[in-house]
Amino acid sequence: MADEKDNMAQLEATYFKDVLTSLIANAKTDEKDGKAFTDNLEDKAPSLIDTFDDKTANVPMKGYPTFTFLDGIFEGIKGVPANSNTILTGLPSSGKSLFCMEVALRVASSGANVCYVTSEEIFKSEAGRYSIESRMLERAKIMGLSIENIKQHLFILDTVKHTELREWINFVGEYRRLVNNKKITLLIVDSITMLEDNRAQMKNRLLNLSRYNQTHGVTSIMINQRSVEEADNLAMAGGIALSHIVDTVMVMDYKKVSSWDGQLKLDIPDAKQGQQVNFIRILKSRLCKFDGRYFAYEITKDGLIKVRKVDSKETE
Repeated sequence: MADEKDNMAQLEATYFKDVLTSLIANAKTDEKDGKAFTDNLEDKAPSLIDTFDDKTANVPMKGYPTFTFLDGIFEGIKGVPANSNTILTGLPSSGKSLFCMEVALRVASSGANVCYVTSEEIFKSEAGRYSIESRMLERAKIMGLSIENIKQHLFILDTVKHTELREWINFVGEYRRLVNNKKITLLIVDSITMLEDNRAQMKNRLLNLSRYNQTHGVTSIMINQRSVEEADNLAMAGGIALSHIVDTVMVMDYKKVSSWDGQLKLDIPDAKQGQQVNFIRILKSRLCKFDGRYFAYEITKDGLIKVRKVDSKETE
């Protein structure tokens, strides 16, 4: 019994010692933080305060042409907002990769330099696989695009074949070299889950990547997956916080039409109750006005995305 009391007394003494140590440490921290407002900081570091500058303040809103239906959705700019970061989200097999592949091919064919990051499938194969490389060239021919331009202006970062690129420091280094040496103007990432499985890491790395693109004139479209059963919302893999980092969120998805889908029925008049409908929709964009209605689409036998306007007329 005496031993038990001695043990309890020792535990209590240890506990109160730890509490006292913590209080002293916090007191020192508070004292140090308080001095930050009394120390003379003048000339110790460059100012981090920004003011208006005529050289940067008078930049008009511009469009970055994708040569797809997207160029008519954002009002008055004939493209997606230039130097913006976009997340394209939705269920697997909704055609997100097909659509981004088409954007990459069309932009590269026009003569602009594109960086295409693949993280789910190898780009080229020496084993006879029907690879991304083969499919890209096949679809470029179907669309009548310039194969030579595509070969010269489309640069691939294959994180499946080159697994070292899944290390963030390696990916950043290679991407920066591409931007600096090849003057990349469009980045497509399929998909951003390659940045990191951890939510906090993905958020920080997406923020850093977006900031780098903003300061180096790169427009980006990054694929992500929908994380909840309900379609048509901002919930996505990595958390809704990702939608606050990027400029634009676009959903490319499918669902069965129900009695609750009044707006979808209005925008797609031939959508019938119980019918599965593929749709594309812009959910948010902080840079300019946009057409937020539902656009129906189909995936053709050639693996291309054919989108219909609200008036049911077909468009590329």
